[in-house]
Amino acid sequence: MFRDYTLQTTKGRALFALLGGVIFATIVVGTKLLFGNYMDFWISELELNTFYTVVYTFSAPLIVWGVGVFFIGVPFWLVLHKKGFRTWMIALLSGFLLSFLVVFLVNTGFLTGNQIQPTYKEDVRFVGGDPRWDGQILSTFGWWFYLKFAARVGLLGSVVALTIWRIAYRRPPPC
Repeated sequence: MFRDYTLQTTKGRALFALLGGVIFATIVVGTKLLFGNYMDFWISELELNTFYTVVYTFSAPLIVWGVGVFFIGVPFWLVLHKKGFRTWMIALLSGFLLSFLVVFLVNTGFLTGNQIQPTYKEDVRFVGGDPRWDGQILSTFGWWFYLKFAARVGLLGSVVALTIWRIAYRRPPPC
């Protein structure tokens, strides 16, 4: 059910697919940052310089998703490809799983050994402090917050993986 040895790809198509997935994720995340909930924060931090705002807003996700796809996704994909797991469902599940795990583990401190805390005292979204933190540890709200955030990024990761799969794989022509 999950193995499909008939799907094939070439190095050029695979590289094109990886670049396409990274660009897709960059557009989605950059647009969300530019026009989403954090627009006031980003614009005030970047001093209303439109060109600089757009370049900064789209370059950060390009670097993050590029590093993630090429250093985490590619080795995982190569193992799955060699084992014959090449279906769209495997791409969907692996994209969600990798994105979810990386984001959740980094934000909760499992990968780095220490938890990421805001560097400023007054968080712009939470007047009077950040309820995600209870002293130096995550509060219950913090765990729930990062779980939901990782799930949203996991959904984007699954769509990115599905985009990469769709561009990279083809069935060979019948003989």
